Parts: sequence; C-alpha cells; structure tokens
Amino acid sequence: MLQITEFTTNSVNVVSLSMTPLSVSPVLKRNIDIKLDSNFPYALDADDFEIQCISQSAPSYIRNSKVVAVDDPSKTLTVKFGGAISGQYDVMIKHNIWGRVDTSALTLDVSSQVSSISPLTGSIYGGTLVTLTGTNWGTARTDNPVEIFFNGRPSVKCYVKETSETEIKCRVDTQRVQDNAL
Repeated sequence: MLQITEFTTNSVNVVSLSMTPLSVSPVLKRNIDIKLDSNFPYALDADDFEIQCISQSAPSYIRNSKVVAVDDPSKTLTVKFGGAISGQYDVMIKHNIWGRVDTSALTLDVSSQVSSISPLTGSIYGGTLVTLTGTNWGTARTDNPVEIFFNGRPSVKCYVKETSETEIKCRVDTQRVQDNAL
C-alpha cells in the first residue's frame, strides 16, 4: 500500500500572454503565434504540446492544432490552424509535463467578413469588375471563389483577378449574367 504523507504543487502559474492573429479564415490553413509567459520552466519542444480550439457555441466541437515551430528564447509557439466552422473558440494548451497552461485570455475568432462591395450594379452583359473588401481571405486567387446571386436565381461566377487578405477583385462572367437576367 502506498501512502502519501506530503505533496506540493507548483506555485508558478504559467499563462499565455498573446496570440497573433486573433482572427482567422474558416477555410484556410493559417499559422498562429502564441506567446507564453517567460516563466515557463521548460525548454519549448513542439512535440511536448497539445493545442485544442474549442467552440464556445458547441463545446463538443474541438479542432486539434499542431505546433509546427517553437522559439524558446521568446517562449513562442507557432501553431497550424486548419480551419473550422465559423464562430468564437477558446484555446487550450497542454504541456506533457507541466500540464495545462492558463489560456483564459485567448479567444480565436474564426470568420470571414464582407464589409463592402463596389459597384453594386453592372451591365446585364457581364464583364463588370467588382471589388469586395473584408477580412480573412487567402492571397491565392483559388482560395476565394466568388459567386453573385440575382434575386434568388442561380449564381453567376465572378472570376478572381486579384486577391489579398482584405480585398478581392473579380470580373463578372458574361454568359451567365445574360442567362440570369432574362
């Protein structure tokens, strides 16, 4: 029989200080940097960490993420987030020796937003260059397929010409606009 007569707990509370970026696309893979408190007592090793993003609206929906790089002097973990259903996520960090790291200050916003569309009208023959402004889009043209809907009728393709994380420029398909305008 094992009898425990005395034990101590670690009095140091390790917290995660920051996360960059705070918002990511629901469909694109993205690196996220998480900075730990400088008092973390172990050298950082990517294999020692388990990272989970837990949906605030559906806590049984959990996205596991992989630590892909570490910077021990700055106590920074780089995590590959692979996308998830849109919403707010609590981030959980567990170290295989230390245990859980306090992440109460970390919330990840998983969403893409359209803040403006210009112009709002165009030719029924198509060819209009449309500019979408928003957040969390990919930088490759194939990351951001765009379709335009006309009064509940089938969509019209808008071919992406230029894209960045905050702006997409696309040209409206000529044939499909004519078909849908009738």
